[in-house]
Amino acid sequence: MDRTFLNFTRWYLSQRPLWALSGVSVETTYQVLTALGSRQFWIELRTPYSLGRIVLYEGDCGCWVDFDGENDHLLALYTKGDIPFADGEELSRIAGELIAFMTDNRHFQT
Repeated sequence: MDRTFLNFTRWYLSQRPLWALSGVSVETTYQVLTALGSRQFWIELRTPYSLGRIVLYEGDCGCWVDFDGENDHLLALYTKGDIPFADGEELSRIAGELIAFMTDNRHFQT
């Protein structure tokens, strides 16, 4: 699984400049070792009015990625989960959706 975490790190570092161009900053990244011995890699994203997370999980059945975010202007949440970590293009596509959601600055209309 070390190769998977290395590949995920490479993918994330390749995407970071694109996210920055959209106005999304990476607030923090960190790895977690759970009590069961599995690992997680967290990426926390921010704009002035939204937050997002991309998390790589390691489990007995492989590795998967969850994407989630909230946008205060839209009063909405974005979630996509259980994406197998195998296809960087698919991850980039979903990350693009998350970034577009996070940077949508239309205000919620009642």
